[in-house]
Amino acid sequence: MERTKLPTLEEAITTDEALELAELEKLAERARQDGIVLHIRQCIHFRKWGAHRRQVLHPKVGSRLLAMGAVVVAPGETFGAQEGPHHHRLSEDTVFIVEGEGRFLLGDEWVPIKAGDVVHIPPLVPHCVENTGSVPLVTIGGQTPIDLDYQRVVGTWP
Repeated sequence: MERTKLPTLEEAITTDEALELAELEKLAERARQDGIVLHIRQCIHFRKWGAHRRQVLHPKVGSRLLAMGAVVVAPGETFGAQEGPHHHRLSEDTVFIVEGEGRFLLGDEWVPIKAGDVVHIPPLVPHCVENTGSVPLVTIGGQTPIDLDYQRVVGTWP
């Protein structure tokens, strides 16, 4: 039996393939009632702020309290510092480092990170992540409660 090669997480995040927003909105009603399983390649994809991003959980798929995304930062790139480090006014942010290495700015301190690390950022703490390694830095993270300002910027607020 021939096995189909599955994409790596990096490949799944950086491909342009995604569900149309109208399809996601149809799924949202079911998600609010019964829960939902989505593959990362079905989630909203965009390249913004120095990285590829997949917005996985957000209000348009029925999530009311948690926003979650997957990010791939290329070597030498910084994510989340388009106009300097960003912060979330009311949301906590948590980021799991899946692959790669780099450094995370927390307030005014750069902290080294590598695969397996988890970074937690309280509200109002300026932060961004830089890939200092030679391979893509892959992260999964999210904010709770949902950062409405951010969701409006990326188009996932109804």
